[in-house]
Amino acid sequence: TPARSRVKQASASPLLIEGKKGAIAALILAHGSATHQAHPHLTALSEALNRQKIMTLRFNFAYRKAGRAFPGPMTESVSDYLTAADHFGASRLKLPLFFGGHSYGGRVATHAASAVQTASNPPRISKQLKGMVAFSLPLHPRGKPHLKRWSHLQGNTLPLIILAGDRDPMIENEQAVTFLQTQPNAELCWIAGADHGFKQTKAAIKNQGSAYFYAAKAARRWRIQLDNTLQRLTLEQISGVFCSLNVKHQSPGTGN
Repeated sequence: TPARSRVKQASASPLLIEGKKGAIAALILAHGSATHQAHPHLTALSEALNRQKIMTLRFNFAYRKAGRAFPGPMTESVSDYLTAADHFGASRLKLPLFFGGHSYGGRVATHAASAVQTASNPPRISKQLKGMVAFSLPLHPRGKPHLKRWSHLQGNTLPLIILAGDRDPMIENEQAVTFLQTQPNAELCWIAGADHGFKQTKAAIKNQGSAYFYAAKAARRWRIQLDNTLQRLTLEQISGVFCSLNVKHQSPGTGN
């Protein structure tokens, strides 16, 4: 079955570190709950980020290595994530570090960042950690917008950018607005015509090209502008990406 195939591919896989040459930042890119580090979606995202001079580190959560199709407690995945982050620290790369991932991997990244910020004895990578980059971060389960998934980010001081398709069913507008209003360090960038897995409508592909390209480009610009302390991507239309802060989403595809 497809699920068994995914589990087989995920077992005993090494860490994948790509895009070191000329990198301006390093991003830990964790996979979604039902995928793995070598899934075509995560591979395409990693390659797009590498082309934007963002080094990526991919790994498999322990539940995937153990042959399980879906995750257990969040604490286990956070531990896996911080182990991967520690590997980055041990590599002695002098790059600003960002925690990130797609869907579930992005959720874990935000929990891991929260753990680092509140630790009484912070891990060695804490000084390198500069922010979070979450792709298709599920603010709520599909069809259940009342179940919010961000209480752990209360008191977060790290910059966070979310890059998501404007057809993503796990980031409804009302919840997105509420999230942004409670997270002063967060920005949300909508990608025209893309869904949760960055699959695009034919019109979006024809008019604007790859969702991966735009997501990676927005992530790079956001990272650079963090350093410059200039006006960031807020409310800026960037070739198919509309980024907003405390403002209700207007579809990039409409030109609004």
